[in-house]
Amino acid sequence: MRILLTAYVRFSNALTWHTFELAGGFHRAGHEVLLLCQRGSPLAKRLASAPFQTHSDFNLNRATPRDVIGGLRTMRRVLREFKPDILNPHCPPGHSYSALVRLLQGSRVPLIRTIADPRPPQRNPINFWLHRHHTDGVLFTTQSSLRRYENTFNQFPSRAKVILPGFRARDFSDEIKPSGLRQRLGLKETDLLAGVIARMSPEKGQEVLLEALSLLEPSERESVFVVIAGEDSRERGHRDLQALAERFGVHRRIQFLGKLDDVRPTMAELDVGIITSTRSEAICRVGLEYMSFGKPVITSDVNILPEVVQDGVSGWTFRNRDAHGLAKCLRDCLHHPDKRRSYGERGREIVRGALHLDHEVEETLAFYQEVMAAKRRTV
Repeated sequence: MRILLTAYVRFSNALTWHTFELAGGFHRAGHEVLLLCQRGSPLAKRLASAPFQTHSDFNLNRATPRDVIGGLRTMRRVLREFKPDILNPHCPPGHSYSALVRLLQGSRVPLIRTIADPRPPQRNPINFWLHRHHTDGVLFTTQSSLRRYENTFNQFPSRAKVILPGFRARDFSDEIKPSGLRQRLGLKETDLLAGVIARMSPEKGQEVLLEALSLLEPSERESVFVVIAGEDSRERGHRDLQALAERFGVHRRIQFLGKLDDVRPTMAELDVGIITSTRSEAICRVGLEYMSFGKPVITSDVNILPEVVQDGVSGWTFRNRDAHGLAKCLRDCLHHPDKRRSYGERGREIVRGALHLDHEVEETLAFYQEVMAAKRRTV
């Protein structure tokens, strides 16, 4: 099958990672892939060494007449030369341009949109027209996104399916040695070492964890140590969170590690991974990473998170922004090492089975075939 993917995103995020991984999965499965991306973007630089075809010579995120006309011409040429069996845009610009070029060429190549974005769709006539008349199928990475689209469109106009993101767990975690962090921190064997790996953006919710630590009993708090890794954001940095930790009186049980070049040795050292996100999260890459190391996960119930980390199976979930709920999860995690082991082992099994990238590739290809068959029946 000849598959054309698009991911026109200016910066590096979970969507671009997901598209890149899926393209590689299709390629390894023996399919011809062409991935179009934003000129000068981090994804474009990463694609320089990709084993499949790529194209990053134009910018679909600019709406000047010159850029729109140039983008349409280039997209028409790419489609004419590559002759795809499936158009699968992973971003709004790719969706719009693919639909317009298909309309201009009178093509019947099926168009399937992948939604890996937690934001609701815009409720306007153009978006209704695009989804009702020029989209043959939609793939969602999370059930929560499907519900938002159904609420916007009342009855969703296209063939739709939820396929959770897959992960190459063995490639990520096998043969990674622990960093020796626990020893450097001087922790006892019975201490709980927890970690948050996320940029210092407000949407990542690290402040919820700081408050939760303050709600533990003093004896419990002395048995928990948290490392927080990630780069500062424009909105706030680690110094802001350090000051907040001091106000909560938990600063002695926190250490900020900054941005890590390789998070894996630190992940291998943890007893539990924590995700405190208050919004976003349509991929949950870090959750998959924790699970690949056999680590249980404590997570908020935002968007995809409870779909990937199953409460009582591979970890614990708490209501969004609920510091008391997070404190309860921490307490249970601290006092029940048997649960930690059981949840971690089950999470590892899940991420190497049902949530492996190969499984996502198989499900996605099956959906492609389903949409292609339906398209042929309408001729």
